[in-house]
Amino acid sequence: MTAGQFAVVAETGFPTPKSAALRWSVLNAGTLQEAMRLRGNGDLGIGTPTPKTRLDVDGPVRPKAYTVATLPAAAGIAGAIVHVADESGGPVPAFSDGTVWRRMTDRAVVS
Repeated sequence: MTAGQFAVVAETGFPTPKSAALRWSVLNAGTLQEAMRLRGNGDLGIGTPTPKTRLDVDGPVRPKAYTVATLPAAAGIAGAIVHVADESGGPVPAFSDGTVWRRMTDRAVVS
């Protein structure tokens, strides 16, 4: 019984491929279904075989939760997103501006 499959598939240039993709499929309720695809241009789709951006996810995304005390250093990871579980105004998504963590709701520094 096949429980999953990994394949390299041609994307363009038939019959001679000019671009290829890596495809991961898994068994879901008895049916083999594509779960992820890495296209030749580097775009990764999770739940979609046709990603339109570097990471294209068909469904909610859940970043790691941190407390204010355990947040990683914001320096060097500008644009990173986390969930702050115990922020003073309540749980909130936050982003690194390269120097500090800021709440997405109002850009105030996480405290």
